[in-house]
Amino acid sequence: MKHQLSIKRVLTDGTIMNVLLTIIVYGSIYVNPLMWVSDYPPDIQEAVGPVDVPIAQKLIVGVLLLCIVVGVPLHSNAKLRQQNNGKLSFPAAFANSALIAFSFAVWDLLILDWLIFVTIQPDFVVIPGTEGLAGYKDYWFHFEVSFLGWAQWISILVAGLVLGGLSMIRLGGKRRSGETDEAYYVGNKARLLRDHRRLAAIGQGIMAARYELDFVAAVTRESLAEFEGLLPELPYIGGDQNPLTGNLVFSASALAFYQVMKRRGKTVEETGELLYRIMEAWIRRYPGFIRRLMGSYYLSKPSRRQSKKRAPLSQERRHAGDWVFEYVEGDGETFGWGRDYVECGIVKFLHSQGADELAPYLCLTDYALFGALGIELMRTMTLAEGCEKCDFRFKKGESPSGWPPPWLNTQEE
Repeated sequence: MKHQLSIKRVLTDGTIMNVLLTIIVYGSIYVNPLMWVSDYPPDIQEAVGPVDVPIAQKLIVGVLLLCIVVGVPLHSNAKLRQQNNGKLSFPAAFANSALIAFSFAVWDLLILDWLIFVTIQPDFVVIPGTEGLAGYKDYWFHFEVSFLGWAQWISILVAGLVLGGLSMIRLGGKRRSGETDEAYYVGNKARLLRDHRRLAAIGQGIMAARYELDFVAAVTRESLAEFEGLLPELPYIGGDQNPLTGNLVFSASALAFYQVMKRRGKTVEETGELLYRIMEAWIRRYPGFIRRLMGSYYLSKPSRRQSKKRAPLSQERRHAGDWVFEYVEGDGETFGWGRDYVECGIVKFLHSQGADELAPYLCLTDYALFGALGIELMRTMTLAEGCEKCDFRFKKGESPSGWPPPWLNTQEE
């Protein structure tokens, strides 16, 4: 378990859960403090007497709280499993769940009770008719309830056992994503087709400015059928446990567009620009501050450590169709960190489909992606262009535009 449990995971996910619960608790107190009167000190409960809270209010708050206290630990256990290459023991899942629950017990006492309720004490927490009662300044009451009784400790123990057990059910037995290439992609076909439709919807708007509406409709319709046909052809590289699976699926969507465009007399250059514009629009659907947060995390130390850990695993070549790369330490000035890809899943897949010419154009979409995240991508060579590797280097900044590619300018000259 010591190799599986991550204190950083506990602190990160525990903080997320605690903040969400704080918003729900004090948001509901702001709406109607009587919803929480049973948690107030005894003298306040006595002064208030029996209360009748609308069932709708109790139901909404109860469902929200349940979703958070169950959903966050389960998600945390799933992430913990990913960190451990698909392995997660019950003791680790139990400990992770229980520690997250314990973190809320501490947060509840220090922040919700002592800091906000007793010390800051915003006006809306004071129930009309109970102003000035001693319970509003009773620090000991909250400590006694939180840590001197058995209820809190039993709740933490039960939470750890139940959530740890649920994680085993979700993660054990028959895998949702399947163990083979066909089982994974076909098993997730509905979700993957939905994602392709979203790309196609973006592409429709871009193509509409250049082509006839009948052509746009045909490309949209036929690309979906092509994509569905390509799913069983995609190599399995770890499914949801491998973040690069999404890149491979995107390459299948791109190939589906290309096959349809090619049949209808369009060049690889035209498809390449379409795919580049789709990627630009796809990533910029997210608000700017979300993209900046994503970019900051990508450049952060935890992200670098994760990449450094995954590099030797990729070199084991567990899946023939996967990427293989080496981690490159940055100097802090010219670049923060990097990767040298010596094998590319997209290049291998497109080669197997007889579409090598499309690969360099998909490489260009990296500039659209990283540029939108506030990351400067520096790259001097790619496998798609016949080089020995793809030398990715990252630092904070703006990436140059990937379109038009330099070889188009050379052809025009």
